Amino acid sequence: MANHSWLRILGLTTLAFALMLVGTWACSGTQEDITGEEQAVETDNLVYEGEIKVAYGKYAYIPEAQGFDVLVEGALESGDLVSLIGRQVKVEGNYIDEHPSVLVVDTLSVKEDDGTYRSVFTRTQDAALEDYIDLSQRDEFPLLEGLAYNKNDVWEGQETAKVYGSLEEAEEGSKISVFDEEGKTIGSVLIDNYTDFAHYYLKKLNLFEKYWFYLQIKDTVEWRTRRRTREMFHADLLFVGLY
Repeated sequence: MANHSWLRILGLTTLAFALMLVGTWACSGTQEDITGEEQAVETDNLVYEGEIKVAYGKYAYIPEAQGFDVLVEGALESGDLVSLIGRQVKVEGNYIDEHPSVLVVDTLSVKEDDGTYRSVFTRTQDAALEDYIDLSQRDEFPLLEGLAYNKNDVWEGQETAKVYGSLEEAEEGSKISVFDEEGKTIGSVLIDNYTDFAHYYLKKLNLFEKYWFYLQIKDTVEWRTRRRTREMFHADLLFVGLY
């Protein structure tokens, strides 16, 4: 009887010790998880090193930052982004949920001849994306179907639209030669203004000759001029793309 009691006490003691070890491991694992999460938050920024190939306004294209349009909101310590074309840089920043294809830069450093990086920019203001057009916004631009110089009802009443064609120099500024489905020119659109984002993408896609042009439609060209030149209407260019 005494032996049974002793064995029962020994079993209960062993069980209590095992439960204590399990609890310790669980707490330790939880602490490690929390620490890992905290570290992930602290190192959430994205860092890229590479050469600035294209820049205009506050936008830059760095091939190593794949899939991102790099946005530098604010002035550099000296010069501007265009002056950094061809330079090796390091950028650190993050994207915002509303525009996941834009890398908003927090810091930018330029690589010096000795291999060290010199800081030239630290962001101190919120990113302003007033002229940025993402994929979902592009879907909202209607295609002007049945477009022709003598069919002004196709574009009048439309605020925005897209056309396919090529950009050419005109007497005053630029114009878009608009193509139909067979690639024939059906008229032209006079460009009054460009957004910085449109300028940036024209430079980024400079190896191509034909684009989709995303437009803010403005005044219709006077009939006599329209009939003679096939110039249909004025517009501001908001974006250019390959689709």
